[in-house]
Amino acid sequence: MKFSENLISKIKSNKNQKYDNFINVIDVLKRIDHISDSLKLDNKVDRKIFNSKYRYERKCSEYFQNLSKKLKGKIKITNSFKSKKGIHFIICSELTNLVEVTELILIDKDGQIKIDNFLSYSTGLDMKENYISYAILKTNDPSFNFSNRKLEKCLNLSKQGYNKEAYELYKTIPSKHATTSNFLIVKYQIFRNLFDDLSSDEIVENYEELIGFNYENKGFRYSKGWEYYKIFGQDSLANKYRDSINILIKDEYFIKKIESFKKN
Repeated sequence: MKFSENLISKIKSNKNQKYDNFINVIDVLKRIDHISDSLKLDNKVDRKIFNSKYRYERKCSEYFQNLSKKLKGKIKITNSFKSKKGIHFIICSELTNLVEVTELILIDKDGQIKIDNFLSYSTGLDMKENYISYAILKTNDPSFNFSNRKLEKCLNLSKQGYNKEAYELYKTIPSKHATTSNFLIVKYQIFRNLFDDLSSDEIVENYEELIGFNYENKGFRYSKGWEYYKIFGQDSLANKYRDSINILIKDEYFIKKIESFKKN
């Protein structure tokens, strides 16, 4: 608890704080090496370059720095629990237009408490897994850079208000890249701006993809399931799409809970 409270104090107090020392880096680098070696990838030099250029601890720091910059209200620990992965703390941060929910996973590393991973319930971010998959693609798949450039173009188009064009361009990105979490976060931002222009089938397809490919992030799965229900829950199309979302959520208690909210 003390570690998490210290983290919250840093987020509250200084927008330019560094969080590098809070992060368990070594296990991430070992995992990248293990996966690369298991796949017999000849990318040792590229791995060193990647780790130097895209330092994991720096990427983690950027997340907490952004929280600090956008924080407009309270930030507090709302829950904690233990699992095989470590001790989990749920932190809610009141930002400008939303509440960002972060799930910290802490472990004891050589007598020191470190952040082994963290999840965002708002975007689907799974920091550790996203970084590792990004590293493997970046150091082994030449076409990944081309997909990244397309993704950046999609973002720029969306920022300029050309969401239809951004959405169509996104569809040209190979599925092996387009269905990774980092890419889906951008797609979600774009398609949320296009609800009036998309068919119900397209909206459902996007939610199924978004939830399905981020399934292990339970908080994200539930929040997007609730969002889905708010869109279709009292719509004449609800029965048509009910089964597909129930299959994705796979939690009868949660489904009954959000259905009870609809009736109130």
